[in-house]
Amino acid sequence: MKVSDTGTLIVLYETSFLWLLKELYDEVIVPHSVTSELLKKPEGKRIIEEEWINVIDVKGSEVVRVLTAFLGEGEAEAIALAKEKNLPVLLDEKKGRRIAKSLDLKIQGTLEFLSKLKKKV
Repeated sequence: MKVSDTGTLIVLYETSFLWLLKELYDEVIVPHSVTSELLKKPEGKRIIEEEWINVIDVKGSEVVRVLTAFLGEGEAEAIALAKEKNLPVLLDEKKGRRIAKSLDLKIQGTLEFLSKLKKKV
């Protein structure tokens, strides 16, 4: 299981590789703000309708508030959720990755994910 930010899901969908997330992790969780961001995109509804993508509430609202001073809401909630659940997070944005790393989170970007898949094949 992994937590994901909006960007990774969109890139994988647009490259027809979204289904590979399920193959590798069985379940991906996203916070509500990622869902909101996805639904602003034409492909967002199709991504959210995937049965293995689950929307989870973030409990650490104070952490989110602090993180949103530096990041977008989707990234902030994804990082907060990953920290709460002690899970790795899928992030591509440099600033978000730097902050997640400073919080001792395991981070994976889209290219790292695809590279990991290639090694499994």
